[in-house]
Amino acid sequence: MPCATSRPWRQLISFFLLFVGSTSALSSTVYFRKQSTGSIFTLDSRDGTEAQVPGSQDTARLVGLALGSLQGLQCLYWSDNRAIRSAWVNGTDAHAFIGALVRVQWIGTNFGSTRSELLELAVKGTRCVSVLQWNSTFVDCLVAIPDRYPVTIVDGSPPFVAETDCSLRTVRGVMTGFVRNYAEMVATGYPSPIVRQINIQASFVLPHALAIHGNDLFWSNRADGKIYRSSLVDTSISIVASGVWDVPGMTVMAIPSTSNKTVFYSLESKGELRQVLLRADATPRHHRTILTDLKSPRGLAIDPIGEYLYYTEKTARIYRVKLDQWTNPTLLSELQVDATLSSVTPSLSATNKPQLLLTLSTLTRLDGLAVDDRFLYWCESNANVVARASTAVFERQVVVGGSADSKLR
Repeated sequence: MPCATSRPWRQLISFFLLFVGSTSALSSTVYFRKQSTGSIFTLDSRDGTEAQVPGSQDTARLVGLALGSLQGLQCLYWSDNRAIRSAWVNGTDAHAFIGALVRVQWIGTNFGSTRSELLELAVKGTRCVSVLQWNSTFVDCLVAIPDRYPVTIVDGSPPFVAETDCSLRTVRGVMTGFVRNYAEMVATGYPSPIVRQINIQASFVLPHALAIHGNDLFWSNRADGKIYRSSLVDTSISIVASGVWDVPGMTVMAIPSTSNKTVFYSLESKGELRQVLLRADATPRHHRTILTDLKSPRGLAIDPIGEYLYYTEKTARIYRVKLDQWTNPTLLSELQVDATLSSVTPSLSATNKPQLLLTLSTLTRLDGLAVDDRFLYWCESNANVVARASTAVFERQVVVGGSADSKLR
């Protein structure tokens, strides 16, 4: 089942992404890239060895990276600003995961007397399981397909998604495309689904930040200003947040003692960190702004035990803030539903205010951020390095790029 050329260090290294995958309590692997159109590399903390992930160079502009697992094996997911791709961590089976969003509406009859009689919807060979609306004469479905939306569409070229790419199957039969003799077929009492019209809305994606929790991939889309949740095991997709156009950082965690999840993300243009609570019983979702007046917040990370949320400001500062004020199940149960994300920032106690950990040169530009049980890692995109600091001491050490002053161990 599919999982979902290097340059010398003296040349430009554009670190727009970084995360750490822990393989044990004493070892971690740093995933990074050296150039804006280059491969993904790994750095083993046990011996400092570096390796290129085969197949990861076939992308445009890498901007996001996440690590997940499927059938007990680890998978990489990365965004190149035009699509989301996936491969096993050794680089095999590299393939497109999400290349476009398609919303399809079927209009006709015999679409099932009950919802359970609608067995399958398919768009360009991809099952569409996120049914937005259903009745016996109308079906509306949203799906993310792996086919990449074309950069340019030439006049006279076939449509990206045609009616003949769409099929609907019920317990009484299947229909691909639509029929022109609809009235005649209805009059004859034809029992199988009969489609008289298909409305198709296909759109390109501009994925940026990625985060994985369990079997869900969360990703921001600069094309429509939304954050989506896509399943890694089927094609289900849902909207997590809307009206968020500039999301460079995102992280997800489970709420203790509940089956709920919460998504934290940075909104760089507004200088805010925001939170979305995803309840196990689905909608309504709870939204709030948790920090404001930040200077271009970018990377986000949560430590392995879920105690601190770390974040970078593009202008050379790294902070952390305790998470308990935003992840306490009792406090979260009292959240007011705010679908417009306009809620007031909750007051912070003196012990829970953001703590400034590091201030670097004002010329330093910070991007990706990751943390394991011992170290905090970050990208300095204009200084061409990945650096780290012990979470106990917070003294900067260069890990990759420049002249490393720290041997990984």
